[in-house]
Amino acid sequence: MGVECGNFGDYTNQQPVFYDIRHRTFDPLPEIPGMPLNFCNGINDFGHAAGVAYAGGNWEDGGTGNGTNWIWDGEKYNFFAVPGAVNGAAAGNINDWGQVTGYYVDSSGLPQGFLKDGPNFTTFDAPGSLYTVAFGLNNLGVVDGFYVNPDNSHHGFILSKGQFSTVDANVPDNIGTTWIGLNDQGDLAGLYFDTNELPHAVFALRVDKD
Repeated sequence: MGVECGNFGDYTNQQPVFYDIRHRTFDPLPEIPGMPLNFCNGINDFGHAAGVAYAGGNWEDGGTGNGTNWIWDGEKYNFFAVPGAVNGAAAGNINDWGQVTGYYVDSSGLPQGFLKDGPNFTTFDAPGSLYTVAFGLNNLGVVDGFYVNPDNSHHGFILSKGQFSTVDANVPDNIGTTWIGLNDQGDLAGLYFDTNELPHAVFALRVDKD
């Protein structure tokens, strides 16, 4: 579609905006009353988007409180709550089927991944992990993100057809990988952290056919 979503504003006021790459035009979404910090985290080929808004906070540290998750259907916001998210949730990407991924925080205080498909929610954790955070989602329903083990090791993952696969960036000095997005071919985009804990952008191109 050639449209990206992002945010604009100052340190404590961020609002979602669409950017048309071909025409180089910006189209802000409406403000949500009482929610000065509003992040757009994903957009699909139909111009539908997903994000989360907060009543306070700042651009660097994120919002305060549990947040209000939303889907933009091209005309209006549709708000939703993740079951069990007593300590908040954050919508991530949205695919062309209207499925939304993200993460929520239950009474344990640790995040877990979720996939919203219409009114139905599936929650998940990487096997053996301390916590799991989901970000990306493609049109095949494949999810990516990262998980942290009890020993604090940090790994990227993909979740496909209910099966987790650990996928770490194959680069020198990588001590942790976070995947943020993926396309329908399975190519991944995200970050890795070096031994000085500095982040670097990284892509991973799929080379198999599984």
